[in-house]
Amino acid sequence: MPSEALVFVSSNDGSGVHAAEQAAWRLAGIAPQAPWYRAAAGKRPLAEEVRSQQAWAIVERGAWLAQPGARLRVHLDGDPALAETVRAARAFRSPHPAATLFCDWIAGSRGHAVVARQRAYRVPAR
Repeated sequence: MPSEALVFVSSNDGSGVHAAEQAAWRLAGIAPQAPWYRAAAGKRPLAEEVRSQQAWAIVERGAWLAQPGARLRVHLDGDPALAETVRAARAFRSPHPAATLFCDWIAGSRGHAVVARQRAYRVPAR
């Protein structure tokens, strides 16, 4: 069990990152609980909240990159256990031309190549 001196801040928002975090706790056999486990207030970006509390967290790459100068250190990056599936979908009842173009591109070979170059993202087998 983590020391009380360490604090872990959870996004606690039902997102894919939150689901991955919960799965990691289950896999480790640890039941997150206060005082070392805290839910983010949600009033500011998670990286900013983690920095202010001098805590630990699982932060999605896009959110991390959106916080330049966050002065946080990455301790683990690219672990396949933390990869999350991303899906693109469009509405068929009111197809928007841009959505159609994007979905066709991302589902094609060029889109797959772009996704495959990103760490921790895998293009599913067809």
